[in-house]
Amino acid sequence: MSTDTNTPPRVGTSIDGAPPFLALCLGWAGVLPFWGLALALAAGIDLPVIGDEASALVSYGAIILSFMAGVHWGLAMRAPDAPAGPRATGLLAISVVPAIIAWFATLAPAGAAIVILAVLFLVLLPVDLWAIGERLAPPWYRPLRLQLTAAVVTALAVAAISL
Repeated sequence: MSTDTNTPPRVGTSIDGAPPFLALCLGWAGVLPFWGLALALAAGIDLPVIGDEASALVSYGAIILSFMAGVHWGLAMRAPDAPAGPRATGLLAISVVPAIIAWFATLAPAGAAIVILAVLFLVLLPVDLWAIGERLAPPWYRPLRLQLTAAVVTALAVAAISL
């Protein structure tokens, strides 16, 4: 990163250790459907455009979980022991296995699927924190991931309780 104060930081960098503004905005935008659907379920509101709010939440959750798990594929390529060392192979596995489980969850009843997704988001969290500690992911990812995971898991809990 340039030390010139007139040069803006590159996308994905952070001056003060906080998540970059774009990552923060996009991350929280991704939380909105979780909460919109969870609150609709809790309030018993039928959203005409959505149809089945619980199924929509499960589908969206599986997609986002697959994205979160897929981050580990990229981290595996950065691992010092890539491509075949234990760190890299573990990250490759964690990049795919949760997505497969999430897909199976979409076939389950909505209540069970929502709980499975919440557990998967929580299971991925320590792996992300480990990757940050290993310097495979940037330090600013920690506060972002903690905030977003708390928001998503709470929304999923609200939805599960509402079913």
